[in-house]
Amino acid sequence: MKKIYTLTFQKALNYGATLQAYALVKFLKSENLEVQIIDYIPNYFFLQRYRPAKGIKKTLEKISKLKRFNKFSHAHLPLTKKKYYSNKSLTKIKDAHAVICGSDQIWNPNLTGGKPDRAYFLDFISSPTKKIAYAASAGSCRLPEFIDQVNDLLLQFNSVGVREDTLNIDLTTQLPSIESQVVVDPTLLVRDYREIFERSIIPKEKYIASYVVGSGAMLDRFDEYIKELKKKHNFRYITLVRSQSKVLITTSLT
Repeated sequence: MKKIYTLTFQKALNYGATLQAYALVKFLKSENLEVQIIDYIPNYFFLQRYRPAKGIKKTLEKISKLKRFNKFSHAHLPLTKKKYYSNKSLTKIKDAHAVICGSDQIWNPNLTGGKPDRAYFLDFISSPTKKIAYAASAGSCRLPEFIDQVNDLLLQFNSVGVREDTLNIDLTTQLPSIESQVVVDPTLLVRDYREIFERSIIPKEKYIASYVVGSGAMLDRFDEYIKELKKKHNFRYITLVRSQSKVLITTSLT
């Protein structure tokens, strides 16, 4: 069986990052492919994951969160036995038929130490291994801001699928020879999440669930709208994620 590897943000303490890593592998396995996630832990993620938070209380909360993420990873993410801490160490991977980078914001320099991490552009593999990007994202960054650092690598991809229209437009404008396309996030490729689904946390009564990414006046208006909606329909209100500048990995009930 041909060996496939995926490369993504599998070590980020973020529910969305973990779920997309899980979903892509689950989908590929459903296609009868042998898949592993490369356990790549560059220094910027190592620090983010293991450094103490500000204050004892937040540090203890982070330790608890880290244990939960580790438990999920051990149970559901087929990580490589070997951990890779540098781009150079990744060159030891020699048995791949294909490596798929994505999804998540793997091409966002703001999340990879302030510059593009060439590992997420698959600079460590060579022909005949196929280079594939699936639902890759640059977040709010635009490709022209850093394309001179990665254009040689982008031209080597066999297939490029991105998550946003803006990135797709940037690619086709900056590198017309690349045939990129917008694809759905891998979490939408999976229909059956029963393996990891926890039904006990679902309220028995009617509820409104919101996933909020924003800040300032917009967030205040949203809160007022939800309160009125809750009051009018007598629904319970659950905030899954609330974010300002960063994704906040907490669950709260109001």
